Amino acid sequence: MPPKARVTRQMVLDAAFNVVKSKGYENLSVRNVADHLKCSTQPILYNYDGVEELREEVYKVAIKYHSLYIVAKKNEDKNTLISLGLNHVRFGYKEKNLFRFIFQSNKFGDEEIKSFLNNPEYAGMVEILSSGLKMDIVEAKEMFFAYLCTAHGIASFVSNDSVEYEEARYLKILEDAFYGMLALKK
Repeated sequence: MPPKARVTRQMVLDAAFNVVKSKGYENLSVRNVADHLKCSTQPILYNYDGVEELREEVYKVAIKYHSLYIVAKKNEDKNTLISLGLNHVRFGYKEKNLFRFIFQSNKFGDEEIKSFLNNPEYAGMVEILSSGLKMDIVEAKEMFFAYLCTAHGIASFVSNDSVEYEEARYLKILEDAFYGMLALKK
C-alpha cells in the first residue's frame, strides 16, 4: 500500500485560497502555494494539473465564501435587500483581494454575475420582492439587478481604494436607491 499523502488536495486548495485572500490572485502560483504549505511544488502538481485548474477551484471557493459573507451578516434594522447590498460593499472593503478575484479578474467576472443572478438563494429574494411589492417577477428581477448594480459600483470603488470607506454614507446611498426605485414603481 502506498504511503498516505501528507499534502492533500484540500490542503492545497485551502492554501491557494489563503494566497489569493492575502496576496491577490496575481500572486497565485504553484511556488507561492508550496511556500504557504512549506513543501516543494511536487505535492501541488500531484494534486492539480497546474495553476489554471487550481485557480478555477479557488474561484469556486471564493464565490461560496462571498455568498456566505453577504447573507450571514444581518443588519436587524434594515430590510434584507439593503443588508445584502451593504454586506457586498463591506466585502469589497474587508476582502479586497477576493473581491477583485471574483469580480475584476476579467477571466471569471461575467460568469459570476450570471451565477449570482441565478442563485436560488437570491431568486427567493426576487420572489419576496415581487410578492411584497405586487410586481411581476421580471420587473422584480430588474429592480433587484438595478439595486445590485448600485451596491456593486460602491463595492468596486471601495475595493480599489478609489474612495474612503464610509459605511453610513454608503448605507444612505443604498437606502435612497432602493426606496427611490420603489417610489418609481408606484
